[in-house]
Amino acid sequence: MQQKLFRAMPILALWVYLGIAHAQSVIYDNGAPNHTTFANNIAYFIGAEDFTLTSTQTITGVRAWLYGNSGNSGYAGSIAWTIYANSGSQPGAVLASGNSAATFSATGFISGDGFTEYRMDFSITPFTATASTTYWLGIRNAVPNPQNFPPNTPPFNWEWTNPNGTLKSYFYGYGCCGAPTGWYQLNYSPFGINRGAEHAFQLLGGCQGNVNIHLSTSLDGKAMYANVTPVSGTIGAAMNQCGYSQFNFQQKVTTDPEAYLVVLALTGLHPVAPYADPPLGGYLMENGQIIGASRYPYYYNLADLTGGVINLPPNPPQPILTDSLLTFVDEPAANVSPLSAQNLEFETGLVGIPIDGGPPQVLYTFTWSDNFNGVVIGGLSARSNWTLPIVPGSGTGGVTITSVNGVQLNPVSSSQISATASGLAYSRVSQTFNGTVTIKNVGTTSINGPVQIVLMSLTPGVMLANATGSFVGNAYITLPVSGGLGPGQSVTVFVQFKNPANAKINFAPVVYSGSLN
Repeated sequence: MQQKLFRAMPILALWVYLGIAHAQSVIYDNGAPNHTTFANNIAYFIGAEDFTLTSTQTITGVRAWLYGNSGNSGYAGSIAWTIYANSGSQPGAVLASGNSAATFSATGFISGDGFTEYRMDFSITPFTATASTTYWLGIRNAVPNPQNFPPNTPPFNWEWTNPNGTLKSYFYGYGCCGAPTGWYQLNYSPFGINRGAEHAFQLLGGCQGNVNIHLSTSLDGKAMYANVTPVSGTIGAAMNQCGYSQFNFQQKVTTDPEAYLVVLALTGLHPVAPYADPPLGGYLMENGQIIGASRYPYYYNLADLTGGVINLPPNPPQPILTDSLLTFVDEPAANVSPLSAQNLEFETGLVGIPIDGGPPQVLYTFTWSDNFNGVVIGGLSARSNWTLPIVPGSGTGGVTITSVNGVQLNPVSSSQISATASGLAYSRVSQTFNGTVTIKNVGTTSINGPVQIVLMSLTPGVMLANATGSFVGNAYITLPVSGGLGPGQSVTVFVQFKNPANAKINFAPVVYSGSLN
């Protein structure tokens, strides 16, 4: 809840690497429409255009410009699309195909023939195009029986762009209108004119190699961190590459066992989970202070807000960031009283805000819970006075990451296990710092196998050399207990760290039951 976005700051925890954020961005641009009168009729014919990418990319969508009538009545309800191999500088074998619904946005341009220009966008089944390989994109209005071209067909014409040095466009005729069945170039001589050689379109795909998001909990387990960094360049450049005005965060509280202790500043009422966190207007403290209001730059998802029509400002405030780091921090400290039997649970997402004003695009989501039950100085309600300091040493529990991008984790409750780490000794032979971690089941039920120790909050730059594997960037070791860990049982594992900077090695072992992959 007590969320903040900060400038770069020291963090004593390992950033949990989640990978590269994917969002719709332009990965190939064949050119903008040149607004000539002529265009390729794709109402009953396939228009095809070649493309070659400079790097291997996954194509997820197509954007094209076309002429239609004022109501766009020529659209048949979906677009038939095809990716072809190149064969002798023309479309060859079908590599992928499908039908997709399209969205249309009038650009405001009217052609010399009185047609309305539309920008058309549609998604395709993700197709990975190999670098330096020529493919062909074919699109057609998905009308039935395209060989039967009726008179007075409403216009549905794919616009031209200026020649750009690539292969000339092709056109597939179904045997009507004097055109042969099969492929032919658009300057096919029986039509008497050269109608152009290039279509106006773009290919859309993920922002490959754009940004990383790293998750961590603080070493004391009381705070949740998310740090966004560019893979290369700056965060501003990464936003521009994706067509975003900003990166931001959305968060909601999905479970709140003590919502009766929380008051919404706008309404004076208690929230009902799930609810946006922070809510519009912020939270009202017992001392009258309002926190978490507009000064925190969170981009709200209107679907999570209640209470009538909400008029958001046209330009939500930007997150505070440096050129290389955007940091999200939530310190819910003492959000759950010792009497509560449930955890406080959150769902948080990194989103990109499109420049064109479209809805926020969710890039990553993670869920987490908090069961810290300490008390605040002064004996006041922790839930309604969480800005006050925590009584040192009070309470147990803390923050736990429970899923990443829909992959559910099964953390073992800290009340069921004890973890003891030995000291570390340096080996000149292996050039590693070596020690042990002992896990004991102090509960009354078995922990099902396989049992994994995930090293959260590992000092940055330190690597676990004998890791079993990695789950979303965190090294883990599988305990040698295939049948699980029964009540009272303990197991000790060897840990070996590479530490080139000779930094102090900190880590917090978190135990999970079940496979991590």
